[in-house]
Amino acid sequence: MTSTNSELKPQANEVNAVIDKLTEHITNNQDRLDFLDILHQFRHTFDTSTATQAHVTIHHTIPTADARPTSVRPFYKTPQQREVLHKEVEKLLHDNVIRGSTSPWASPVILKKKPDGTYRFIVDFRRLNAVTKKDAYPQPTTEELLNRLAGHRFLTKLDLKSGYFQIPISEVDKEKTAFVTQDGLYEFNVLAQGLMNAPLTFQRVMNNLIATGRWNYVVAYLNDILIFSDSIKEHKKHVTEVLSILQKARFTVSPFKCIIAVEKVEFLSHIITVAGIEPSPDKIQAILDIPSPKTLT
Repeated sequence: MTSTNSELKPQANEVNAVIDKLTEHITNNQDRLDFLDILHQFRHTFDTSTATQAHVTIHHTIPTADARPTSVRPFYKTPQQREVLHKEVEKLLHDNVIRGSTSPWASPVILKKKPDGTYRFIVDFRRLNAVTKKDAYPQPTTEELLNRLAGHRFLTKLDLKSGYFQIPISEVDKEKTAFVTQDGLYEFNVLAQGLMNAPLTFQRVMNNLIATGRWNYVVAYLNDILIFSDSIKEHKKHVTEVLSILQKARFTVSPFKCIIAVEKVEFLSHIITVAGIEPSPDKIQAILDIPSPKTLT
């Protein structure tokens, strides 16, 4: 499953300006200069002008035992929908997210209309998922993550750019991800949303990546990496170490979603500070907006 939403991409010559903006809130001049140096040292991690695949030892696998391949014909699309689908496929091909396929597997594509009138591109992997062996790899709970982050003075949040699309799929399993349109058959080179075990593979990759500092000064959950420290000196060291790991593995982050060296951060619908944890205003408002019951039953 993928979305047609396009995120603003800074061109390579704009990365410096993006990095400057990430540090403009830091009031201490020396601390700001230090973080500028750190971010510039790992500037390639903030450059999303070109889609990249991470260099990791763990690839997503799709164990299907002796299940027979399943295939379907492409669902009917209106001329407008076909144009939308064609453009999305061309973009995915350009970014090396997918490639042409000769697979015996073929999942259908659904275009789900959004409130703004645009379409969400979805590959329906339900038939494939039904014959895929489930992974039991653990994911951290919200409670575990929030309790570990609370009480630390300095926080940094890094948001991986289209995180799934940076995780490779095992070469022998790529054909199982094939999807069909009126124009042809294609398969994913990288992790696709909607695949069984996809979140668990992503968590396994991230845990392996940050193994040294995990739970000590960094945690990862899906696209988000949170770095936490008790002093600004420690935080500079911790941010440097995490960015070094990401750049070495060729991961990229969404600079417009990153927050560097702050004392308050929103994560998993909560506000985290040195004083503790509290629900985010949006979460509180959502509760307040629930209509009052009109009957007692």
